[in-house]
Amino acid sequence: MLHEIVKIDEDAFVETYIQDRFIAHGVVKKRPALIVCPGGAYMIHAHKEAEPIAVDFLPRGFNCFVLKYTVATDRDHPEKGINPRAHYPLPALELMTTIHLVHENAEKWSVDDQNIFLIGFSAGAHVCATVGTRWNDPRLLEKLDFIPKESELKCKGMVLGYPMLADNPDDFQGNEYLSISQEQKTIMNSVFYNSKNPTKEMKDNFDLRNHITKDTIPTFLWHTANDPVVDTRISSSFIEKLRAHHVNCEYHMFAKGAHGLGLANALSSRGAFEEDRSVTLWRILAQYWMEDRMKE
Repeated sequence: MLHEIVKIDEDAFVETYIQDRFIAHGVVKKRPALIVCPGGAYMIHAHKEAEPIAVDFLPRGFNCFVLKYTVATDRDHPEKGINPRAHYPLPALELMTTIHLVHENAEKWSVDDQNIFLIGFSAGAHVCATVGTRWNDPRLLEKLDFIPKESELKCKGMVLGYPMLADNPDDFQGNEYLSISQEQKTIMNSVFYNSKNPTKEMKDNFDLRNHITKDTIPTFLWHTANDPVVDTRISSSFIEKLRAHHVNCEYHMFAKGAHGLGLANALSSRGAFEEDRSVTLWRILAQYWMEDRMKE
């Protein structure tokens, strides 16, 4: 196992989880890559959506890369306050840099760079879906410190778990979302929009449904029907728009389950209340979907 930390910029870094390239004497295997973006409302990194995801997908045949993109706060050092660099779309630019890094190191890391996938949860899914919908957007590409080669930033597919794809509408009644304080919402607005009072134009740009085109990468999306934090109607309309543009997609809406379940099994849960035998099937379904994409 090659486990190392590679800095992306001042705050962001990637942790590699790369399997031994030798599968038999003299036999080397290149594996597809899975870049993991944990959630945390762009404020923190959710632990259960980081290393546990990599550990779970290693035996499914992937070399994994966990991106700790720039977030607003340091949960280990809250005295640092709000990071002034933490504004969207910086995390998406850091993900683009990570994709470039995987391409550049494909030989060293034994990666099949024709099969690079993204997986993200909640806000991390927003990071992935920004790249998935805007990988060729000049407004983002001009902010990079490298020039992408052809379509190197167009990944093979993305897996989105209970994704935050836009700001919740005013009529959303999720109890955990409604419990967020005004102070927290103000900080989140600053991170999402670089403004305490975002305009409709700012919100429309943050809404990734507005960036879907025929070039959007194939998408696997799963959500739980009673998510108390992120409005599932946005996930459903995101999928409908993908279908309207004839983008390959697969959608699973589980009947119940809290927000932030991650693997939904004992590997990273705090107890039985974070485990669900039905929801945990998303891992197998996503694996099969990615394997099908690699056959194309």
